[in-house]
Amino acid sequence: MSNILITGASGFIGKYLSRALMEKGHEIYALFSSNGDVSDPGTLDKFNGKVDKVIHLAASTFVPDSWQKPDEFFKVNALGTMRILEFCRNNKVPLIFISAYLYGLPDEVPTSEKELPKPNNPYAFSKYIAEQACVFYANYLNVPSLIIRPFNVYGPGQPEHFLIPTIINQALQYRKITLLDLNPKRDYIFIDDVVNFITIAVEAKLKNAEIINIGSGVSYSVAELVKIIQKIAGTNLPVVSKNEVRFQEINDVIANIDKAKLMFNWSPEISLEKGLTDCFLYAKERINP
Repeated sequence: MSNILITGASGFIGKYLSRALMEKGHEIYALFSSNGDVSDPGTLDKFNGKVDKVIHLAASTFVPDSWQKPDEFFKVNALGTMRILEFCRNNKVPLIFISAYLYGLPDEVPTSEKELPKPNNPYAFSKYIAEQACVFYANYLNVPSLIIRPFNVYGPGQPEHFLIPTIINQALQYRKITLLDLNPKRDYIFIDDVVNFITIAVEAKLKNAEIINIGSGVSYSVAELVKIIQKIAGTNLPVVSKNEVRFQEINDVIANIDKAKLMFNWSPEISLEKGLTDCFLYAKERINP
């Protein structure tokens, strides 16, 4: 069993991951946003000598906000990761870094790790710089790392401004479902599958810097999500699209997950309908306990 520092432990993935790793017998040291800014020098000092692995989740993540505050996203996501890497270097421990989808408009779909990153928003750019720092530290400063690129993670308890909670809340509380654009297709991966991969990766002996996609290998449009959610909810509400195409929108995103299957013997287990059902029941209980 390991002593593991998890940054961003109070976030959506962090809560699930902390619980899963504790259930497996690992000792968890948690850094919350409320008790330390990961980009500030000294924040990590209290963990010196106490951990043998780091999982770095702490980040600013909401893409629309990144266009308004790109410098803040760079500070938290890029500089914050540098602070983590220095901590790992000084404590001689490996890093599991949770990155993001960085492929922009990909040349190939499904998209593998061989695709060159093309970050097309400030959030993705900040994560790309953080990845490059991980690769540098692995190559030159003896800090091995696993860089995980999750595609569209979802699950019960996801912040309500994300797409799936937005659809579900409208299905539960309104007479129609109004969305910006019904066309974009994304690869949705359930939170339990993501956590399962990370718990497997924690046991691995890391060497150099390895990049791994985590997704379902299938994409669904917004319109298809609405249809499935309405089926689960037993509703037939009118669906209104504002036909507002987001800046730098990508029409279709699918993860090639062959590398995760080959290196870690991992495959997603939760179907989209099962995952959306869990999300719906969670939201329904919160609205009508």
